[in-house]
Amino acid sequence: MIREECHMKDAILAAPPRFFKNLLLDEFQSEAIWHLQRNTSTLVSAPTGTGKTVIADFLVDACIKSGKRIAYTAPVKALVNQKFRNYAQMVGRNQVGILTGDLSENPDAPVLLMTTEVFRNMLVSGAPTLKKIAWVVFDEIHYLDHAQRGTVWEEAIMLMPPAMKLLGLSATVPNASEIADWIESVHKAPVAVVSHTERAVPLEHLYYNRMCGTIKPEKLMYARTSSVLAHKGLDIKAGFLSQRDLDGLRSDRDLGFQDDSNHLDMVRYVAANRLFPCLYFVMSRRGCEEKAHQLAAKADYLRPREKEAVRVAIKQELTAMALRPDSIPRFAQVSEMWRRGIAFHHAGMLPATKQIVETLLERKLLRVLYATETFAVGVNMPVRTVCFDSLKKYDGREVRYLTQGEYFQMAGRAGRRGFDRQGTVLIAADFGAFSQQEQPPIWDEQKLEPISSKIQLSFNFVANLAARWPNDRITALLSHSLAGFQNSENTSVFRDFDQKREILRRLDYLNDDGLLPRGEVCRHLHVQEILITELIFDGVLADMDTETLAGFAAALVYEPRPAETAFPFVPPRWLAAADIALARVNQRLDGFAEIKPEIYPAITPLIRAWVQGRSLNRILRDFPMSPGDFVTACRRAIDLLRQISDAIQALDRASVPAHTENANDTDMPQKIKEAITALDRHVVSVKL
Repeated sequence: MIREECHMKDAILAAPPRFFKNLLLDEFQSEAIWHLQRNTSTLVSAPTGTGKTVIADFLVDACIKSGKRIAYTAPVKALVNQKFRNYAQMVGRNQVGILTGDLSENPDAPVLLMTTEVFRNMLVSGAPTLKKIAWVVFDEIHYLDHAQRGTVWEEAIMLMPPAMKLLGLSATVPNASEIADWIESVHKAPVAVVSHTERAVPLEHLYYNRMCGTIKPEKLMYARTSSVLAHKGLDIKAGFLSQRDLDGLRSDRDLGFQDDSNHLDMVRYVAANRLFPCLYFVMSRRGCEEKAHQLAAKADYLRPREKEAVRVAIKQELTAMALRPDSIPRFAQVSEMWRRGIAFHHAGMLPATKQIVETLLERKLLRVLYATETFAVGVNMPVRTVCFDSLKKYDGREVRYLTQGEYFQMAGRAGRRGFDRQGTVLIAADFGAFSQQEQPPIWDEQKLEPISSKIQLSFNFVANLAARWPNDRITALLSHSLAGFQNSENTSVFRDFDQKREILRRLDYLNDDGLLPRGEVCRHLHVQEILITELIFDGVLADMDTETLAGFAAALVYEPRPAETAFPFVPPRWLAAADIALARVNQRLDGFAEIKPEIYPAITPLIRAWVQGRSLNRILRDFPMSPGDFVTACRRAIDLLRQISDAIQALDRASVPAHTENANDTDMPQKIKEAITALDRHVVSVKL
């Protein structure tokens, strides 16, 4: 109702703008900007690659010109870093700052780039700098629906100050109006919805198999049946099939059929039809690398002058990052691949290597890029053609088909606005894998899954609210969750909050008067809150040296990949202390709940070697681990160490009883600073 009244009131105002920085705006871009000009929060829902970024660019430009501050949030650090570079070029580097937990630069700038987690953490702790921010951009706001991380977006929207406006940029979602209605109910202010369903560059979705070439989706099972029968010398058009032949269609093994089509066949088709550049999605890191090497052994797509351009681009990037070629594992192999116009991209690579690959793609020096799903979220770079090696992925629990949203997030990279009349999506059709009983989904953007609440409260969230707000205000906040909005009978948020608050009571983190010293520490920690707090008060962290601190932080944040090789290691001394602390905590809870944090101490010898100054190449020779995973572990450890430092300083400011004085070591801040410095070097250090 608020939204309808807003439209009626604003109808008499000036017509929507047609241009921004000499760029002719699409109708949906113009409509969204019209709402922003009227200081109205706006939710934009449009397909990938249609130009939602232009709307955010307008808002950033308008805030700069009007002297307002704006926060731009994104789900992954790679996208935050990319946006930082883009806006630094657009409005000047002195006008742009960045906060990603492990990195802080120019935090008082008018334009502040950050991950959504950092923004949520600032909100929950009541950071003073938020009072000066007029607008926030939620890029990829459909992450509300992310199973593990969606709670961050929901909490951030719930906690935003009333005066702060938002611009939400979302891929197409069927319930955008419902999400806007929810935001209106939280902020008590109108939220405009701009929905756009037409792609700037239309997509053609095709399957591909070497035996029959491209196949329209509706002809897929017919093509499979024809190919399987042709293998046995049978013709489906003849009409004479025995019952055994028909039964055999349900099981290709009975007919002795094996499909030997592979990615090289599809890339040859792409090359023959001049459909480069091509982004080839593979659902595993190893698969990306193997396929890139296989293609590089057979193909070379670049002319001599393009090879020289690759060499120059590589040299420029390495110089800008202050790195030598021998700093990057297997540099000779990958650089030779790049000079052939071929590359791979996944989260296990060094950030420096990914940066070079992205630069080469941006400069149109790559013809084929094999990438995992993370590329579709972390990098905004369209191509002519998108290929899928498989429509299934392992989601941490099971192997399943992609959702409609996941598929179009990747497929939407096909088609370059201003370059291509049509984007092409090719899906590898393995006739040996398909069957009459299990057919792939029908991909339709009109059948995208609606966003639903994924809220999961943390101890950090509960401790901060208990510290800052009275019970009636907390109740009012929780009543405005998306979970409650979508189902008024859903009381899970209240139960979750009450259970965690009771746990904190039983562990002496808070009482009826507010937070106790342990609670003050807990509210500054965003991971493993209970375990770290207990170890601080036990004096365990105070006894650690710099190397042990770094390894401890990494062990608490590192997430090993499925079936990752376990490294041999000597259990660190703090591990026994952690077991004792957890046993004490769970004994006090007496069955009410159980605290079971995940710890990966096997990474500590790698971190210790790095802090001691050993090279990454040397470390990876002794411990087979992806270089990108190692860098991620170091960056997350830096983030956690900064949280611990904040917690220790909070303890300094609190009235700490005498029996906990061993928790407060005056040397701790310096040791943490030294640990961060030792971690944050060479390839681990972020160069913007």
